[in-house]
Amino acid sequence: MPLTDQQQVRKEGNLKTEDITAPEKIEVHIETASLEMKELLGKDSYSAYEEKNSDDEDKKVLSKAEALLTLYYAVPVFNIETQGTGIVRSKGWDESRSEMISWNEASQLAEMFRDRAMKLIQPYLPQKENPQSDDIKWGAI
Repeated sequence: MPLTDQQQVRKEGNLKTEDITAPEKIEVHIETASLEMKELLGKDSYSAYEEKNSDDEDKKVLSKAEALLTLYYAVPVFNIETQGTGIVRSKGWDESRSEMISWNEASQLAEMFRDRAMKLIQPYLPQKENPQSDDIKWGAI
């Protein structure tokens, strides 16, 4: 079971419009974020946080991080509208016309969510057993 839920993802992303954030559209991205969190933290560590009470501070932080990571995966997909015959760039005429943000803007927004998630996850990542070995420079002898 993921650490986050649809309600938290909506809250973190300020997603109010139900049509673009229908439950099935969010759930698939929660699953992807959950898989990445398991890989980052380790399956055993992730499982231990899953079992903690919802008021546990560490679980709250990781739940928020997973929600932000979910948004990283979801934002580019939310930015695609289809009409059954293809992907729509804009719709409407004149003042009623609406246009999706550009792919570059969506990518930047997604990266912002990922950066925030990684900052929250950083203290929970497994530590290297021998951190000094990274400092050794080959050929420095």
